[in-house]
Amino acid sequence: MSDEVFVTVTPSPDHARVVLNGEVVAESDRTLLVRQSDHDFDSRYFPPDDVQLDRFERSETVTFCKHRGEATYRSARFGALVVPDVAWMYEQPAPAIAEITGYVAFFDFKVELSVEAPPGM
Repeated sequence: MSDEVFVTVTPSPDHARVVLNGEVVAESDRTLLVRQSDHDFDSRYFPPDDVQLDRFERSETVTFCKHRGEATYRSARFGALVVPDVAWMYEQPAPAIAEITGYVAFFDFKVELSVEAPPGM
């Protein structure tokens, strides 16, 4: 058994929507699913054009994954309400997954994420 870790990026045909504080903050038919072979789940990344970026501000949180690169985090602001570190993105991901540059992923336990398969699937 190999200890090598692989990261794959796959376009999703699904329609995905993120609701936070009762507001749709992301909605797309163009998300990317990122799977890391040592994890048992996919992360869904939204293209920046499909995210209400004006709701988000960069936080001080930064993490590093040797397979993906440096992730910077975003907090959502709704007036006085701030939801800390609700999303993350890779501004300069590892070269093997460069297609996720600038895409936004959300912690599904902090938002309402709904996913619908396209008709006929």
